[in-house]
Order: sequence, then C-alpha cells, then structure tokens
Amino acid sequence: MECMLIPALAVDVRGTRLGRGAGFYDRTLGSVGPQTRLVAIVRDSELVETLPADDHDVPMGWALTPGGGLTQLQRD
Repeated sequence: MECMLIPALAVDVRGTRLGRGAGFYDRTLGSVGPQTRLVAIVRDSELVETLPADDHDVPMGWALTPGGGLTQLQRD
C-alpha cells in the first residue's frame, strides 16, 4: 500500500485539511489511487473537531501528530 505524507495547517476528524489556499495538493491528490493512504502531518493542537470544506477538497484518511501518532480519521 502506498502512503503520501501531506503537510497541513490543520485537519479535522472528518479528514478536511486546511492548507495554504492555493489548491496545489488537492489538484495533485486527485491523481493518486484509491488505495493510497493520505496522511496529514500536523501538530497535536492542529487536529481539530471541524473545519470548513470546499467541493474540491480531497479528504485525508489519517493524521500524524507528535503526541498522538498515526490516527485514522472518520471519513464521511
């Protein structure tokens, strides 16, 4: 199984990732296979309950934090 580590400013428990706003990662992530694990790398405080999502946002399946390690997110 492939895995992509994606930097983020925040990610919520549903997998919505907050980036820098240019959409670069979302455009790139549209080309990965469905079996690829998408892992948002954030600080512990940046794994939050909810973030606003746009239609073009590609959801993350996992979050990686220093204190919590690898956490599976609840994808809708």
